[in-house]
Amino acid sequence: MLMPNLVFSIIFLIAFPVVLQSTHKNPDLEQDNIRQCFALYREAVSNGNYKQAALGISKNTVQYYSQAKDLALKAPEPEVRRLPPLDKLNVLLLRHYHTMESLRGMTPEDVFVFSYNQGFGSLNPDMRNIGIGPIEIEGDGLKASAEVTVRGRAVPRSLQFVKEEGKWKIDLANLAAMANEDLAIIFKGQESEVDIRVIKAIEAISNKKVSPNLWQPLMRTRVY
Repeated sequence: MLMPNLVFSIIFLIAFPVVLQSTHKNPDLEQDNIRQCFALYREAVSNGNYKQAALGISKNTVQYYSQAKDLALKAPEPEVRRLPPLDKLNVLLLRHYHTMESLRGMTPEDVFVFSYNQGFGSLNPDMRNIGIGPIEIEGDGLKASAEVTVRGRAVPRSLQFVKEEGKWKIDLANLAAMANEDLAIIFKGQESEVDIRVIKAIEAISNKKVSPNLWQPLMRTRVY
């Protein structure tokens, strides 16, 4: 089981992508490029340069934030309460900060940037403690995974990379799913506490009480 502080260190990777650009087919050269670009990514994250980071998220990650936006706009309370902890936090943060009109005007990439400008980024994780260990590139050369390290020590998680249109990008949706699994283990037997913890986290991040309507969709009537 991962300790809570370690889980949250890993969670902070979820919205911080890096573009890994290389046309080399030599695995050693590919790995060198992955490591070099991860170092650049980590520096950008540490400096809060989330707009630049958003240019490198995978299509799967874009879909993850697109779904969060859609749920914030349309999902009824029972559906939101059934979401995994991290997904629930993302959706409720969007509702807490946005009106229907402002959220509808955002792209998934905008949602990604928001999540860290006004959400997780405000918790100020030290991304310089996060690194990558051994890298495995799949046979087709289009996917790779890298072992995650925290303060130089390996943790039982990996980062997934995909090559799209000749560029390496990080697939953070997969890491989000793993983080939700870790949180489920931490809160096993305390599921009723999750919603309370999520609300407290939102109020701590924003320094503002949540609305009584937070669990209700921003879009009260479906727009086609």
